[in-house]
Amino acid sequence: LQKVIDSGNHLLTLINDVLDISKIEAGMMTLFIEDVDVNVAINATAAIAKGLVKDKPVELITDIEENLPHISGDKRRIRQIFLNLVSNAVKFTPQGSITITGHHQNGEIVISVTDTGIGIALEDQRNIFEPFKQAQHDLRNVIGTGLGLSITKHFVEAHGGRIELISEPGKGSKFQVSLPVDYLKDQQAPPSETQPAAAQGRDHMAE
Repeated sequence: LQKVIDSGNHLLTLINDVLDISKIEAGMMTLFIEDVDVNVAINATAAIAKGLVKDKPVELITDIEENLPHISGDKRRIRQIFLNLVSNAVKFTPQGSITITGHHQNGEIVISVTDTGIGIALEDQRNIFEPFKQAQHDLRNVIGTGLGLSITKHFVEAHGGRIELISEPGKGSKFQVSLPVDYLKDQQAPPSETQPAAAQGRDHMAE
């Protein structure tokens, strides 16, 4: 039964990734702007990460500043940014550690996910944020669409932020996201868009 559930969740993730990238490329992706408690979003992601690494020799380390300022943004997409980065780290870290940090610096919320995994070669780093592009690796049991980081980059930039990567093969990777606190503050929240059933399912899983 658990294998069926895991396979269903994996298929749901693939479907949602394809739907998201299709909406992005068609220019139809809209944000529902609201007040977002970043501490709640990061801590929720860290809780999910604990479940993802429970069967692996991987230590999860968190260093999250308390009382981070709230930001204006799309709560679901911000949580998806964090979850995509953590899931990616878990996927490519067979053993070692994954560190999640969150701090307020110069009017920005800076979130980083650092792992001790297989790392990313320089030639792959140039393309890793492109749709359907994946780094070459030797982990045969790792599968995906190659869309997660492309979607993450789009969501980060839609919030006026930036995403950076530092990595070296065999020495792990560090993805850092910087989100300005007030970038979308003055924008009115548009009417809630109708979400496909699959997208709604992802929200329930994340919670």
